[in-house]
Amino acid sequence: GIGAVLPEMVSRGKGKIVTISSDAGMRQFQNLAVYCASKTFVETLCEITRRELAGTGVTLTTICPGDVKGTELIMKNTDTSAAEKMQVEIGKAVGEGFSRTQLLDTDDIANAVIYALTAPSYVAINTILIEPRDQE
Repeated sequence: GIGAVLPEMVSRGKGKIVTISSDAGMRQFQNLAVYCASKTFVETLCEITRRELAGTGVTLTTICPGDVKGTELIMKNTDTSAAEKMQVEIGKAVGEGFSRTQLLDTDDIANAVIYALTAPSYVAINTILIEPRDQE
């Protein structure tokens, strides 16, 4: 985790940390209260840590993707009531039955990470919210 790498980065006066969360940390989705709350916690933890790191030369970026094709979020879900209300089927990868403009590819997330890591050292890319154009 962050604590494993942070002391060395701070002592060197440079470093970049990237965390992957979810757009659910910035938006609220019906029937996903606990999931959204857990992702809001991640975003809050990262935001506070970013502020504590000011002046150390270390940056922390949080990538918050929306629906990504083929992810296992629904496959491992056991909340049948929420799945029913959201009209998704447990055991299927995210994206089955979605249109192209409703899903991101894993490459889209990788490109966001590369963008954050290749920014000049004086630039802090704090949060990247990346969603499919037509995600509701």
